[in-house]
Amino acid sequence: SPEPSAVCPKCEQITADELEQRLNQSICHYGSPLYFFKPHTSDNVNAMPGLMYSLDYGRRLASWNTTLKMKLECECNLVTAKAFGFFGHYISAGDLEVELAGREVVSFEALNRTGSVFLKKTEVKAASSDNTEGSWNYWCSKRVAFSAALTKLSTLFATTL
Repeated sequence: SPEPSAVCPKCEQITADELEQRLNQSICHYGSPLYFFKPHTSDNVNAMPGLMYSLDYGRRLASWNTTLKMKLECECNLVTAKAFGFFGHYISAGDLEVELAGREVVSFEALNRTGSVFLKKTEVKAASSDNTEGSWNYWCSKRVAFSAALTKLSTLFATTL
């Protein structure tokens, strides 16, 4: 049988510095994509319907309803939250079922806290960069979609707590 790490998501806590590096790689260097998920219900963590957000190229934030799947033998307390994020391989916007296997799950609280610091740093850099193709401001434009996702989910948290 396959190793649990191959079929289960990674759910260990990572430090704020590690998360900031992951955000920089994902958002500004097109590394492992970051996705957000807001479950409609957490009654069944093995097949959760909910709203997925992806930071698409440029300043685009895509969202769609999907079912997030996790194998029965897996445990990940982070997926029972009102929202969370995860890094992993590419997901096509509109995909009806998404497997969590092998993806790295991160709490929304950690993403919001560390993401706010990351965004402040990127805004300073953006202010000193032009918008021409090839400039830092041009190729790190996904930070705008990241900021929008944090704002949307923070608003949802505020109204559902």
